[in-house]
Amino acid sequence: MKHSLFFLFICLILTGCLKDDYLKTRNISFLPEELNDGWEIDTATAQHFDMEIFDELLQKIYSYDEFLLVRSVVVVKNGKLVAEIYPRTQEDRTALFQQWSITKSFMSMLTGIALDSGNIRSVSEQAFRYMPEYRRYAYPELLPLTIEECLTMRSGIDYDNSGLEEEEILARVPNDLTRYILERPMKYLPGEVTDYKNSDPQLLVKVISKATKKDLIDFAKDNIFSPLGIEDFLWSRNRDNTPYGGFGLFLTPRAMAKTGQMLLNKGVWKEQRILSEEWIAKASTPKTTINGYEYGYYFWIDSERGIFWAWGARGQFIFVVPEKDLVVVIASDPYGEKETNILEALWIVDMLVEGVVEN
Repeated sequence: MKHSLFFLFICLILTGCLKDDYLKTRNISFLPEELNDGWEIDTATAQHFDMEIFDELLQKIYSYDEFLLVRSVVVVKNGKLVAEIYPRTQEDRTALFQQWSITKSFMSMLTGIALDSGNIRSVSEQAFRYMPEYRRYAYPELLPLTIEECLTMRSGIDYDNSGLEEEEILARVPNDLTRYILERPMKYLPGEVTDYKNSDPQLLVKVISKATKKDLIDFAKDNIFSPLGIEDFLWSRNRDNTPYGGFGLFLTPRAMAKTGQMLLNKGVWKEQRILSEEWIAKASTPKTTINGYEYGYYFWIDSERGIFWAWGARGQFIFVVPEKDLVVVIASDPYGEKETNILEALWIVDMLVEGVVEN
């Protein structure tokens, strides 16, 4: 017993000696590597950024006391990859990160593509026009629900993302995830109150797949991932094979950056149009506010800064800064109680914006 207690005491001492600095490499680097993945590399960072400001950013990100959960910062300037920061390991360059609610922003893009192609006629249409077989499961008050009300988190469905791990809860939903969502009680009338939740983009999974007559993930692959040259991705499904709409997408940091560059370039990547300029403008225009931040169609907006972004839990971000022709991607540890918060992320963006050298 004494030996066991002594061993436990030693383990506690050693554990206490382990500091967060072991999480990060001491080799500070930021120059991108050529991976033949469609990115044009520009290593002349000093031509684009004030290196004194850029160095301050690097010191903070590699610090043993700050930004402990950041795994990647990718910077795109003038359409070229100019910096990649991986403070833990260079292996994060090709690692798939759980995007969490950035998945919602992809749902917005897929809605726009379905609209651009004529599969959906208008965001003012009722969602049940595309899934009439589900009318019988919904409360009568929900039947007028429009696509736009789903895009702005105003379905009125009583659904809570917090608490137990949602994916584990939904994994126990038998047979039909869409029916489960529709049979939830009504908290408000549609369009009445903005209430951030995963139920609304989940309904759009069914709307888009019905409207396009394609599985949502296949539709995303054909219309977003393949045109962007993104081959390495994952999108998880519920046990009934329904793709998740509020979370579930996994991407590499460089794939996240491709998405941001396409949005910055008004829907075009490598001279191929993926999404209409009109949809991006609508999606990134404030329609409501959530937790003090402007919100469009599953995109967050800061009109004062002139930026918009996709935002996933635990610190996943794709920032688009049109005025500076700049895209900033932040990928963080996707699990755990703590996260890279929005204020930390905006600090990184603000530093890069401040450091831009006008050509």
